[in-house]
Amino acid sequence: MKFQKLLTFLFALLLVTSMTSCDKDDDNGPSKRDFLTAGQWKGQSVWWGEDEITSELRNDEEYPFDVTQLSYKFDKAGTYLVTFKGQTDNGTWEFVNNEQSILMNKGTSFETTLKVLKITDKEFNYIDPYDETGQLDLEFRFTR
Repeated sequence: MKFQKLLTFLFALLLVTSMTSCDKDDDNGPSKRDFLTAGQWKGQSVWWGEDEITSELRNDEEYPFDVTQLSYKFDKAGTYLVTFKGQTDNGTWEFVNNEQSILMNKGTSFETTLKVLKITDKEFNYIDPYDETGQLDLEFRFTR
């Protein structure tokens, strides 16, 4: 009799645990949008191909550019704030090309497309196409 009660209990336990939902969870983690909009991105370096040119740009006599003074803040509503040397500007953004690019300021004279190379919780790298040939494409690397 005790064995039958134990067997009934084990069967009930098996039935209850097997009926637990096994729906597919959304455990894929944060999306690119979540990473991009999670905080401010601060400029770290500029690359041209395999060469880091951050210091060369910073020390250029005619057109000095210090990427470490550049920062972006993207929000989920599709707007951004860019700060450079204390000056701020804003605009709109959206992912395009299956989240492989960011279209900035769509439909304006300032429209540009950034090719996304990497977006994680701590890194954001993109190529800003300087010309249509791709020979002068610069990679900008940002961190939080």
